[in-house]
Amino acid sequence: FTWSNGLFNLTQILYYFTDYKYDMRISISKIVNNSWYQCYLSSPNTIINNPVELVQFKKNGMYSVNNKKTIQLLFVGRLIKLKNPMLPILAMKHIIAKYPKIHLNIVGEGPEKEKLVKYIKDNSLENYVSIIGLTNDVEKYYEKSDILIVSSNWTSGIPLVSLEAAMYKIPLLLPDVGGIKEFFRNNETAILYKHGNVLDLTTKLIELIEDNELGQKIASNAITKLSKKY
Repeated sequence: FTWSNGLFNLTQILYYFTDYKYDMRISISKIVNNSWYQCYLSSPNTIINNPVELVQFKKNGMYSVNNKKTIQLLFVGRLIKLKNPMLPILAMKHIIAKYPKIHLNIVGEGPEKEKLVKYIKDNSLENYVSIIGLTNDVEKYYEKSDILIVSSNWTSGIPLVSLEAAMYKIPLLLPDVGGIKEFFRNNETAILYKHGNVLDLTTKLIELIEDNELGQKIASNAITKLSKKY
């Protein structure tokens, strides 16, 4: 057992002493499965990734650095430290001088919101970053977005937002952590960057903006892989 976290240890002990009762345990990723079964569980088990409704949505075409369209970036998720919503905002500060026609929409609520709002105001980013809050119409933001950024410091499974965005053929810019690395391949179905590293995120973001064909390729490959899996 691991003794560094009391709550997690209590869960471990509970699972250990009830393991014999279960006919089947389901994990959302290999990394979750291995964390339990390499240690002490022995009941039958399988892996089922996060589900997503397989519906392909048509977009009006991707951005191009040569046209007049504003490049639309999107973050969707709870505004908590684990999701690291500050990271894409920091990247925006690095990139707006090179791409003045760029905008980041942050869809979500959480305890980090006040800090984000203050940073945006203190750094005069109001014209480049919008915090949308909660919405029942997240599809509207998927439809108009050119790139999805996930910035989590850790994911035990495949982030549902990445699967949903893939349905809209949005190129994915994802951290190289947890369940993400199990499903997505760098430069094939997504662009992966070093998690928590704003410079690497910025570099990979510029790469996607500059190479429209790369964005189209990974978006197409992602929807193809999802179609085969689901």
